[in-house]
Amino acid sequence: MIKPWIYKTAATVLCALASGAIIWGQTATPPPPPSVDGKQPEQNQPGRVLKDDGWYAIILNGERVGSRHSTVDEITVSSQESSGTQKAYAFLQEAIINNPITALPYTKLTEEAEFSASDMSFIKSTLRMTLVDKREITLKGSRDGNKMEFSTTVSTPVPSGEPVSEAGPPLELAGSEVLYSEQALGLLLIANNWSVNQTYSLKLINSYNPNNLFTNANLMIKEKTTQRIMEVPTEGYICSMIILDPASSVDAMEYFIGLNGVVLKQSTANLSVVKIPQEQYTSGLTAAKRIFQRKGRIDPFVPRLTAIGVGVSPETDRKPPEHKKDKQMIAWLTEAREQLQLMRDIYDKTPADERDKLLEEPYKRILVIYENVNATDDIKAKNEMEEIRAEAERTFGGAAKIYAEAKHIRDEAKNVFEGGMALGLYRELPKKLARISELADRKELKNTEYYSKVKVLLDEVTEWARRAKVIEEFFATRPGITGIIYYMKAEEVKLSPLVIYFLGSEVSLPVSYYKQVQASSVMIGTKVYKEGDKITDDLTIKTIHPNTIIFNYKNEEISLEYKGR
Repeated sequence: MIKPWIYKTAATVLCALASGAIIWGQTATPPPPPSVDGKQPEQNQPGRVLKDDGWYAIILNGERVGSRHSTVDEITVSSQESSGTQKAYAFLQEAIINNPITALPYTKLTEEAEFSASDMSFIKSTLRMTLVDKREITLKGSRDGNKMEFSTTVSTPVPSGEPVSEAGPPLELAGSEVLYSEQALGLLLIANNWSVNQTYSLKLINSYNPNNLFTNANLMIKEKTTQRIMEVPTEGYICSMIILDPASSVDAMEYFIGLNGVVLKQSTANLSVVKIPQEQYTSGLTAAKRIFQRKGRIDPFVPRLTAIGVGVSPETDRKPPEHKKDKQMIAWLTEAREQLQLMRDIYDKTPADERDKLLEEPYKRILVIYENVNATDDIKAKNEMEEIRAEAERTFGGAAKIYAEAKHIRDEAKNVFEGGMALGLYRELPKKLARISELADRKELKNTEYYSKVKVLLDEVTEWARRAKVIEEFFATRPGITGIIYYMKAEEVKLSPLVIYFLGSEVSLPVSYYKQVQASSVMIGTKVYKEGDKITDDLTIKTIHPNTIIFNYKNEEISLEYKGR
């Protein structure tokens, strides 16, 4: 059952949004809004501090298909270790998908979860999903001492009468297991002070497969960087997660997590969930002057409001909201024009022997903007970018321009190779190899200093494309690990030193021996292999770790994690 404070918080947030009371990214406790009958609702739960309240657009292939509302609160709860209380984080998310999509198994999702603020250990959670076939699945769980207990219920609609509910078997997890919600990943990263370029194994409450509500995953903290979030440069961490559930609707996800632990953006190859600014859905709303009645549960990004006051028409009085993609397009085209003007100034005012070096960077930036605009359906913007690129190429001509473009493609290929497996982007590498190969054959390069430089870039992209193909081959037919027998490596055992007397002096000699142990082994299917054993001519067991096997496949070292059954 959803607790009363959730309804009070949701009502407070909706009215605060309409009046502009909430300032994003800041701790705020908005005043209670007036109700329709003029009465004031109760104040929020004492000791509850709103840490973040965000609305997100769910975007598939560039088109918004749904909405999500997420809140993070700091609350006080009873402590299980003592008779006192403890600080905790309460997460709430509600998502609505307008049209069913294959990337998500649900059309509506509500998730509440609480984790200890001290170590992010699981306290309790409720996950409720309405599936495409109209069934509703509910997963409830809580920590009870040294164990976590969960129950599931499946409610199936029938043509006539009430839905039929069926309870699943109870599930118990050991209290020592680390269980998290996807919402909590950001605060988990901050609380544990996780390191960049490190990978961490997790167990997640899984909303991507209704038949398997818990899954193992590997989260990698890739880099600390700055991205534009809601048109503001924002510092944070890029993380990628591989979901180790072959039946999951999403096998990998990339996140951008702010320094305050809030997930600001997440994406797969064609699905994105992006935090959006407040004004995109409150533009023109003046709740202090008008009273509106909301009808039903609707998409919060398209407020359908019915005036119950007299003499004011919300449709004619409200300005149309400016969409984020329109703002982004304006920003791209403005920057492209500025970069082109910079190229013109360099060409007019710089000596010829210095010109090419200075023209390279603005030209490469125009290429990046050109590709971004070309991926949209804005015909007018595409035509303008074609003209900008054409003039840029006339200004920055010859071998230097080809080399700059080749460097741009090489940089893109490197990014795809380093993060592509997690995001399913390896298929882009053959396209980039074809583009840079075409540039390497351009006649303008012959007999210039740039010919050998472009060939070096071509060789790099060729090698990345070859390695990516090998890795894809491995995962397409990856061996099924059914068990690991791991023995500690041989270790030195030190004994008491041997003391002898030589020429009247005492000499102490260290004595030790190495304890011999059996070799570790891994079971693949029904066969057992040891380190160095060949599975096929191209596939060898290189190293066996307690939970991970490192394979050598066509000279590429690839790790597979085993979590047991």
